[in-house]
Amino acid sequence: MITAEWDIPMTIQTPAGDLPFNQNVVIGTSPLDDLGYFMLVPEDCQAGIARRVTRTNLAQADGEITHRKFKTGYVVQLTAQLWKRIGADGEPACAGDLRAMIDYLGLILNSIDNEDGLLVWQPSERAGETILARELAQVRILGSSGEAQSNFTTVVVSKEAGSPLISVTFALICPLPYAQDAGIIQTALADGVPTTIHNVGNAPYYPVVWVNGPTNTFTLVNESNLDEQGNPLGITYDGTALPGGEAIASGHLVEFVFFNNSAYLDRNQDNLKPGINVPASDFWTLLPGANEIVLTGADGAIFWTSAYA
Repeated sequence: MITAEWDIPMTIQTPAGDLPFNQNVVIGTSPLDDLGYFMLVPEDCQAGIARRVTRTNLAQADGEITHRKFKTGYVVQLTAQLWKRIGADGEPACAGDLRAMIDYLGLILNSIDNEDGLLVWQPSERAGETILARELAQVRILGSSGEAQSNFTTVVVSKEAGSPLISVTFALICPLPYAQDAGIIQTALADGVPTTIHNVGNAPYYPVVWVNGPTNTFTLVNESNLDEQGNPLGITYDGTALPGGEAIASGHLVEFVFFNNSAYLDRNQDNLKPGINVPASDFWTLLPGANEIVLTGADGAIFWTSAYA
């Protein structure tokens, strides 16, 4: 469960704008641009791991045989009541106000149906602990194809009997199997120098790593993440000896996206996975706690944050 605090402010951030929950929605700069309140109903909200019922066993463009990216992830179901005003003089949204709120919700959900969004919130602080804002990244609206657990619903609008109060329920799906601290941290990796990364969350995190040229061969190892035989997991790259491999020239880099199991020159150019020594390599995660990362044969940077299941 990513958060049990459904009564705190949360926001869906999308290319079309932001949709706050449990707070006033302002879409302009004047008092007339106050849209109203989408107030979450805690007992009708839920979150959990999604298990997809299909998986692709065909070869992918980047050489993967089994495409694991969307096997699991998170689904968050939100139910919100629509209010024009809250408090002692609370007024449910109705007529033109209700139509405007529904239209704006449709704009937001249509936006993340076509492009990734974020669900962002600030958990409550506990005694002696400062908690960073968290986010569920790469979220999309859950479709009706039955790709996730059946107890999560698609968009449903309902009206309470004998009341003008309207509620809307919808589900968001994310391919990542965790929520994470908002804000990515960039940590430099020097050639051959162990670098300790602290994942203070409770779930493994898939980082992104840049390895800078010039280099022909290098290794990228997480000394703290071990295989079944107790050996550290790492990536061994040889751009000269392996068929299809490329040397990384000065001024260029290879980007490893560990969640995608991908490696590309300059982030979106040549596919460099042929240069990976597959029998000696694994795409690893940052485990909860301390992780000792060693890049040998080049320098670079790791992009990471803490993860929570």
